[in-house]
Amino acid sequence: MMCFDNAFTVFAGPNGGGKSSLVYSLWKGNPSAPYVCADSIAKEAPICGIQNSDQRNLAAMVKAQEIVNDRLLKRLSVAYETVLSSDYKWGLFELAIKNEMPIYAYYVTTCDPLINVRRVKRRVLEGGHDVPEDKIISRYHRSHANLGKLLTLCRSAYVFDSSKENEPPALVLYKSRNTLLFHEEIAMSYAWLSDLRDSWVKDGLFNIDQYCDSL
Repeated sequence: MMCFDNAFTVFAGPNGGGKSSLVYSLWKGNPSAPYVCADSIAKEAPICGIQNSDQRNLAAMVKAQEIVNDRLLKRLSVAYETVLSSDYKWGLFELAIKNEMPIYAYYVTTCDPLINVRRVKRRVLEGGHDVPEDKIISRYHRSHANLGKLLTLCRSAYVFDSSKENEPPALVLYKSRNTLLFHEEIAMSYAWLSDLRDSWVKDGLFNIDQYCDSL
């Protein structure tokens, strides 16, 4: 796992997409920066003592943002987990850029939000936290819609598809500086990625000459 000094590292993607598994494989034991996750904070005292689940989750999200915000203000490295479906999170990215801290991102998703729904249901049976099905689906689409914007802010980014069960997530796109790298046949194999790529060009986020057919 790469360690970035004075950097903002983001693990993003829809609920049930595989962020936690990716974090465990890439970030475990990394001494360079704390890993901030609202789900983990919700299990810690005193927030875990809040009985109402919505209030508990909100308190955990606020605390997570406070920790990240404080680290960014001090120009200290930090890693942060986000679904990337809420507009208010962009303030953290703006702060990192203002303080000249490079942003590195790892984004993991699936080809179908119903896969995410099934995984969250399985997670609940194993003792994990629940997310309503309608929120999983709506956040899935909002998260995808925000991916292009995230890529424009990153120095480098890795995008994975974790649709296949019992297999490691597939690296489908890599961003380095101003260039997006991928194999054309890979992009065509993942309809969600092909659709997003076309929308990025249409919206002017990336030009066609910024794409490179290699990975």
